[in-house]
Amino acid sequence: MRVPVFWALLIGTVALSFYLTAQGKQLIRAGTPGAIVDLELAWTKTAAQSVIAKWANVLHVARRSIYVDFVFIVFYSLLLRMVCAAASQHLNGGWQRAGELLAWGMLVAGVLDVIENIGMLMMLNGNFAPVLIVSIAAAVKFLLLAAGVVYILAAHVAR
Repeated sequence: MRVPVFWALLIGTVALSFYLTAQGKQLIRAGTPGAIVDLELAWTKTAAQSVIAKWANVLHVARRSIYVDFVFIVFYSLLLRMVCAAASQHLNGGWQRAGELLAWGMLVAGVLDVIENIGMLMMLNGNFAPVLIVSIAAAVKFLLLAAGVVYILAAHVAR
């Protein structure tokens, strides 16, 4: 693992995570306790419209968060890919192969996040056609990221 690259990705991921969390607090309303995640996992046009209606006076915050998220995606997906790949080198057989696949899965999660962000920007502009695609992309992204983090932790414990 290239240590300077790791630290740059880690610092960028943490800094952007703190920024996005702070921005997201402005999107927490009655009926949207999950902030932007409530729009990511709206699943239906009606639910997405309801979320956006609750954000009427803070839509600029939602847009800004999504634009910043495009940068965050680069940092977190490359960081998790790097750490999954490094963790896989400490294991054997199927567990090593699983880590190698999950490392690529972190990049897939990043691509899904880009698709999700584009769809959410469309919904913020009144086009709700991609609501199901956004929710599917978000759900698969969250599953991939959770699998990657669990793998990293398990590989660390197994060392």
